[in-house]
Amino acid sequence: GCPSWSASPRRRQAQTSEQAATTAATREALAKVKAADVEAAQPHMEAAHAWYKKAHAAALAFEAERKAEADARQQKESGAEPDAKQPEPAANGGAGGEPMTLAAHSQVLYGNSLYEWSQVLAAVGQEWRGLLDDAVACFKDAGCAEADIRAALKNHTQADQLDLGPDPEPEPQPEQQQPAAAAAAAQQHKPVPPEA
Repeated sequence: GCPSWSASPRRRQAQTSEQAATTAATREALAKVKAADVEAAQPHMEAAHAWYKKAHAAALAFEAERKAEADARQQKESGAEPDAKQPEPAANGGAGGEPMTLAAHSQVLYGNSLYEWSQVLAAVGQEWRGLLDDAVACFKDAGCAEADIRAALKNHTQADQLDLGPDPEPEPQPEQQQPAAAAAAAQQHKPVPPEA
């Protein structure tokens, strides 16, 4: 999981400092990577990426099979056709707290691999941007939160070359409501005293 950016300003500042230190350490480590070593690793990364794609396809097939079995059970138990209008669960878990799907997990893993490999390629002066774009597509396909994707991009060793624009205003959390709105909400939920 990615860190929560809805923390207090002091916590966010500590996280930002920690991330800056991590990014600096990553850059220092990547500075030691040699182009010849990256070239030697390239076929292995391509093979790994092919396996990620196979894993994702298998996960999608597995989930489709499970859904078909559940629909068949529903039809058998109720004698009615499965409800085609039932909403699909969110890939990364919905508001009901459903767990992330297997297909979403495979996309996140593949995206992480592309993200890290893009940093390695950048370190030796090779084209990296396409891989980073593919990583972002994987994260979006998996249902990752835009704030988490943005945080990852800000931590990329080439973040200074990305056009991220200004940070969006954080979504107000329920406990951070305006005082008047909070008072109105509290008033709405006050029990009504019984009449005498």
